[in-house]
Amino acid sequence: MNYPIPNRIPSPCRLHHQFRDTFVLEFYCDSPVGTDRAGEEKVCRYLEELAELLNLPVLQEPRAHLSPLYGLSGWVPLGRSSAIHLYAWDDRQPCFISIDISTRAPLPRSAIIRHAQDFFEGQPENTVSKSLHDGATHWRELAPTICRQRLAMRGLLSRPPRRPEVEALLPALSQVLDMRVLTKPFVKGQAAWMHWETSGVVMDWEDGLDLDIYTCKPFIPEKAVTFIATRLAVTEISNLNF
Repeated sequence: MNYPIPNRIPSPCRLHHQFRDTFVLEFYCDSPVGTDRAGEEKVCRYLEELAELLNLPVLQEPRAHLSPLYGLSGWVPLGRSSAIHLYAWDDRQPCFISIDISTRAPLPRSAIIRHAQDFFEGQPENTVSKSLHDGATHWRELAPTICRQRLAMRGLLSRPPRRPEVEALLPALSQVLDMRVLTKPFVKGQAAWMHWETSGVVMDWEDGLDLDIYTCKPFIPEKAVTFIATRLAVTEISNLNF
């Protein structure tokens, strides 16, 4: 499922400053990641190294999960309301990898690409990247048969949510989108994360609502937007599928 990528987040998000960006990196690699515990450990090592490269603290140990339906996923929550999600498909040769980095921090994009190619033996000629803020300047569709769906929500809140509200919100969102939950909501400060079998969600409410979903299972974006807007009493909201 593919969506057009605008050059910037539309109004009313211009009312906010320093909203999270999402950097997407996808590539084919010559060596399989592995469909066993060794593959999970390799993904976790990569997430730790990438967090160090980004100079962002790891808030929980990286997790990996092998799904017979959706492939191998990896996930880690980071400081500055950030998160890394990774998916690897070893059921095809060469192996296909998709990485999402959602953060408020500036990203060393060239270094991220080089590190991923070195770690996974990626193919430079089959590597693409795009950014939520900057658009698809270096993008072509490498795996049209694999679902990767992304939704970004930005909005104004009538009041900041309380921690118990957030801890109930993310499991309820998972039910609305029919996502299998792998972890309880992890809440720290004004940010929260949840890992699904098909990737996950990260949100913060430091300066209005900022919520990103990345999944390899198709879902209806309007359901997510309507649910979040109603549950959090959002006064204005923008959303992008990219």
